[in-house]
Amino acid sequence: LNGLASNTVDHLNVYRNRIWLTNKTMTAYYLPTDSIAGTVGEVALAGVFRKGGYIMFSATWSLDSGDGLDDKIAFVSSKGEIAIYQNDPVETTWALVGLYDCSPPLGKNAFLKVGGDLLLLTEIGLVPLSAVITKDPAALGLAAVSRNIQPDWEAEARQRRGLPWEIVKWTSRNVAYISCPVTADLSITPPICFAVNLETGAWSKVTGWSTRCWALHDDGAYFGTNAGTLMRAEVTGADDGELIYHAYVGHMDHLGAIGRYKTVQQARAIFRTKTVFTPLLAVTTDYQVQLPPYPNAAAVSGSPGEWDVGLWDVALWDTGLEYYTVNTYWTSIGLSGFAHAPIILVTSGSASPPSAELVMFDTTYETGGLVV
Repeated sequence: LNGLASNTVDHLNVYRNRIWLTNKTMTAYYLPTDSIAGTVGEVALAGVFRKGGYIMFSATWSLDSGDGLDDKIAFVSSKGEIAIYQNDPVETTWALVGLYDCSPPLGKNAFLKVGGDLLLLTEIGLVPLSAVITKDPAALGLAAVSRNIQPDWEAEARQRRGLPWEIVKWTSRNVAYISCPVTADLSITPPICFAVNLETGAWSKVTGWSTRCWALHDDGAYFGTNAGTLMRAEVTGADDGELIYHAYVGHMDHLGAIGRYKTVQQARAIFRTKTVFTPLLAVTTDYQVQLPPYPNAAAVSGSPGEWDVGLWDVALWDTGLEYYTVNTYWTSIGLSGFAHAPIILVTSGSASPPSAELVMFDTTYETGGLVV
């Protein structure tokens, strides 16, 4: 690089066939077209950003899902300001489209391109750039993709702000993982990460994963830990040899009789499954989440046989791992309250990761008198 010390560069992006570089200053640098070396050009943003700080990263933003003439480049500052430019920096058409306020980003890799939008990991949530340019900063929390877990997100962001956050999109699994780095004592910031279903928008929290950084390679999701260990996610039904405890707690429901005392007699869950697993069904009452003890892990008779490896009359064939089957589970409950929430607990530890889809959760109950 001519005009920029390469050892100061901490982020790069590609826009209009140019590599753009940042180095924690108020200046963005770019290389000649279709080049990975040469004399850098400069775009000074010190007079654009009003709150100070530095350029944390730049990212390409488009109104469609591909690369086209409407593509723009967004420069995001450490204070949460976003400057959007369009066209080529050496042409007279290069221009500032707008300057917008957002919450401070959580790291230099705290963004994800999804379709025609750009999602930003900020202190108030996972915010789409399309909402930033149309809404007041105070209302961005309501437009965040992570709105359903807003209290948890803000609490973790306050505790774990000392290290950068990252996000990885695992398209083949319809899931995105968001790192929540361990920054303090484990009693304050235990090892966790957030996961979101890309198809339904449902969120969950993965415990026990020390996710310092993420990478997707050869359709496998990998994360680095604070100890410097590289781990591969979702390979088996165990967590590095330990059992995994899965918990689902649904919303509290008045079961069509608001204020009335009710006793849930039985519960039924219907699953579409590929692997053997044994769920425990329960309910919790009156807005207090109380989990029963986890069930034992399902007993798996063996792993599926592999062609040219498995022995005849020993290896298992056609174990049903490629097809879903419908399974129904009934259990007695006997808990009373004015509001109830379903609970499903599953323990896994086999060589094959559990694959199950919850279709329906039903209850039978008796209604008592009105409680005031």
